[in-house]
Amino acid sequence: MKKLSVNQKSIIEFMKKDKDLENHGFERLKNRSDKEVFFSALIDAGFFSPENNPLPVEGKEDGFYHIPFWPALNYLEAMAVLASEKNDEILSKQVMTIVRNVSNACKKNSDYCDNFHTFRMLAKVVGLLPSFAITKQDIDLIPLWFKGRFDNRLASREIVTELLPKLLKSNSTDDWEKAFKVLDLCTKIDWVTKKHSEWEDKKPHTAISDHYLDQILSKSIESLAIKAPLKTANLLADRLIEVFKDTESYGTWSRRPAVEEHKQNHAYNKTENFFVAALRDALLLWAKSKPDEARSFIVKIINSDSEILRRVAIYIVSSNWKNFGDIYASNLDKNIFQKGHLHELYQLLADNFSNFSDTLQIKTVEAIKNIPKSLKSSDPDRHLKYIQLDWLSSIYEKGCVEADQLYNQICMDETIGAPSEHPDFNTYSFGVTRGFGATPYEVDELLSLIKTGQLVQKINAFEQKDTWTGPTIRSLVDCLEKAVQEDPQAFLEIIDQFLTAKRPYQYGLINGFKKLWDVSSQKNQKISWNMAWAKLIPFFEALIINDSFWEEEIVDDGNLTPTQAWIPPLISDFLQAGTRRDEKSYDPQYLPETWRLVTILVERSEQASEVKTSDAMSQAINTSKGRAIEAMINHALRNC
Repeated sequence: MKKLSVNQKSIIEFMKKDKDLENHGFERLKNRSDKEVFFSALIDAGFFSPENNPLPVEGKEDGFYHIPFWPALNYLEAMAVLASEKNDEILSKQVMTIVRNVSNACKKNSDYCDNFHTFRMLAKVVGLLPSFAITKQDIDLIPLWFKGRFDNRLASREIVTELLPKLLKSNSTDDWEKAFKVLDLCTKIDWVTKKHSEWEDKKPHTAISDHYLDQILSKSIESLAIKAPLKTANLLADRLIEVFKDTESYGTWSRRPAVEEHKQNHAYNKTENFFVAALRDALLLWAKSKPDEARSFIVKIINSDSEILRRVAIYIVSSNWKNFGDIYASNLDKNIFQKGHLHELYQLLADNFSNFSDTLQIKTVEAIKNIPKSLKSSDPDRHLKYIQLDWLSSIYEKGCVEADQLYNQICMDETIGAPSEHPDFNTYSFGVTRGFGATPYEVDELLSLIKTGQLVQKINAFEQKDTWTGPTIRSLVDCLEKAVQEDPQAFLEIIDQFLTAKRPYQYGLINGFKKLWDVSSQKNQKISWNMAWAKLIPFFEALIINDSFWEEEIVDDGNLTPTQAWIPPLISDFLQAGTRRDEKSYDPQYLPETWRLVTILVERSEQASEVKTSDAMSQAINTSKGRAIEAMINHALRNC
């Protein structure tokens, strides 16, 4: 480069005197038309040495820090812009050498990694340089820019919105390789543990924030799928396996109910949502542009051990039936009719069954007939009919006599009734009324916790912090009631565990069954009520038989959170409902046991402390004791 004049050298000497002069000097130099001539001298003078990267300064208040900005980086940015404009290889190498030196200093001294301003600027500089100046080894510097105690979102922005798109716009396959490496590093999974009072919860997070994951999905996945389809698909598939590994045992649908965008999907599962959508969109594009190449990958993942990958494959087959319909046919004998595949396979059948050959239609019906019985169900035959009916509803009246006959045959069983309201989902959330705040767990999450045996432990551990803006016990109780109505059989099988649940959740369990009883008809029942009473009655007795239940202190939190006092009148109402002479009355064999219960309820329930003679009858009926007496009267009449 051109040698500096005496006056130009004096500027650098002037900058060496103190930090204020240095800052002023860089501010002036970056705007000069001859700024480039100073670069080598500034480097030789040590202005870009890693030791000059300012460290965090502790604030006056404990835990607060000020992060100083390194003024030399504004000048470095100006050099990167100039190198790009001139396509100058020598200048680009000088700039990149500084980026490497400052970044690599992190490996030797972690203190140098704690300035997010510095690493935002280094990321920005790399994004500005011509791509030929950036090596694949330089891409490995990216994780260093995400380190430190403070915000990494600024560096993420430069990588995702500038560097990655630039590499993908290039015609160089070498740049595409660099872009793929950027994707790999930005989507590395880290499991973050959140500790609660009695349990821990692990959530997957990526190296970059959710916002920039969305940026990759909307702006870069398409290019990656075109330029490196197999590598991109393999990477995203590996990430999906890792992200969903803790849900495979009880159902990936609990984290992501539908592969496509659907209102049942949970906005708060950002990481899971990104990887499902990214692989889905990449495969859709690959399948459309090069179906023959995509086929082998789709066959591979539909036979994977990973449920979430199989679900994505089923969705792709359904969306590209003309090219991939034979993949479905070849998997009919591989137990494809699984609970975990429900939504995607149901939609495949609903959308394509009428176009099946006669042979494939018959094979599909046979596969539904041959679904294995559940070994965990207390009534396997009845449970199987429910499952078969839901599957058959996807192909009913679509041109197959055998399918329609089997559907009608199952519907004739009055204990089964109609298919589920939303047969393509294992659980369907209608949302929880927010009048009592948010709920820490949604319906499908509660049902998933049953599978892991952690439900009572998790809800007992929930601590209500802020009833105004935070999740509340009352909303969790409401959500629990909905979960009971959604899958009552699952709750019956663990009902004894609720003997250790806190009182609000015991109330929620009972009220969920009571609401189910109120709305269910003889032709549309989710459970056998005779079998349910065989579980509920001993549960009621175990609750109210002990003196400790009746003697415990009742604390009203002012938020209408159920207490012990709410439970006796609810049991009384439930028993009264079960003794009425209609088609829903419970079997007379239970009358001796329930008489014992109503006797306890009458003896121990409290009566009104003050009687208002103007409406004594109404008041008596609506007290806890009054409702117990009413249950006893109905019981006596039923026994006549």
